Amino acid sequence: MKTKILKMSILISIVGITLFACNKNEIVDTVQTENIINAPSSEISADEIQSIINSVYSNTEAPDWWVKFKKWVKSHIGVNQRYDEFGQPLCSGDMECGPCPGICLVSIGMTGTTNNNNYVSQANYALGFRALGINVIENINTNETKIMFEFNLDLNNFVEDGILYIDSDSDLSTNIVNEAGYTSITILHGEYPVFETNSSGIYSTVVNATFN
Repeated sequence: MKTKILKMSILISIVGITLFACNKNEIVDTVQTENIINAPSSEISADEIQSIINSVYSNTEAPDWWVKFKKWVKSHIGVNQRYDEFGQPLCSGDMECGPCPGICLVSIGMTGTTNNNNYVSQANYALGFRALGINVIENINTNETKIMFEFNLDLNNFVEDGILYIDSDSDLSTNIVNEAGYTSITILHGEYPVFETNSSGIYSTVVNATFN
């Protein structure tokens, strides 16, 4: 009788371990799937971004990419806090829209008004505005359209460690969209590497976007 009870206990233990292992695998699979689903929507590699920028600024007669619309704007700065693997905050800034460098993205979308230069006046600077360039670029072969951001004197207010962080999909402000000839432009969230364009101190990156 004791032998039967012992065998039964062992069998139950084995089943329990097996079920636990199955559940554990399911949990791991779920976490991995969530990571894939929630991955940044930026599907542009650093090499591709640099290639597009080089094409835009190329001196050749027929580059693959060209600028359809170009405008320097003034915008507020700051994005949400980011944390390291130990949960410690990475940013300590005191900007209007968040402690980390970035383009201010509010609930109504990206704010920004036309600016005539790649810098802002002292009065606007004191109000928290910084200058960035917004370009609508198009591939002449595929008609693919993207946004190219440019930065100059205010680079460090928008870019951190060579990356432009866009935390969420966001619409460009209506006045910019209307000037560009669209009804809406939505920039897609992601982490976009920024490259020095030329010796003039202009830095650029290319961002995925939807256009209507």
